Order: sequence, then C-alpha cells, then structure tokens
Amino acid sequence: MEIVRPNQDIQIVRPSQVCKMLQISRATLWRRTKTENFPKSISLGGGTAVGYIKSEVEQWILSQRKKAT
Repeated sequence: MEIVRPNQDIQIVRPSQVCKMLQISRATLWRRTKTENFPKSISLGGGTAVGYIKSEVEQWILSQRKKAT
C-alpha cells in the first residue's frame, strides 16, 4: 500500500468511477471490497456517500497485472 505524503494531492473516486475503471458492476465492486485484498472505501461524510483513494485503486490494478504475468 502506498504511503501518502502530507503535500501530495489525494484524489477520491466514487464507486461508479471505480466500476468504469475496472469494467465491473457495482455488486462486484462491493464483493471485492468485502472479500478480496481490494482497497476499502472511505466515508465522504454524512450518510451513505463513499469513495476510494484513486492511487490505492491504481496500485491494486497494477498488483493484479503482476499476478497475471
């Protein structure tokens, strides 16, 4: 997992954006979040709004590519 530096911009992506990045359904995203070594969602405040740290999702994608080769 990547260490975030204080002066580094953190980009948050919403679940719909993560689904597009991975070409998966929202149900598959939630399943991966719960059962696989997938980055956990973070609360965006009040209620049900959540997001993912973009660099963590990108790091996970790279790790999956390394496993496949």
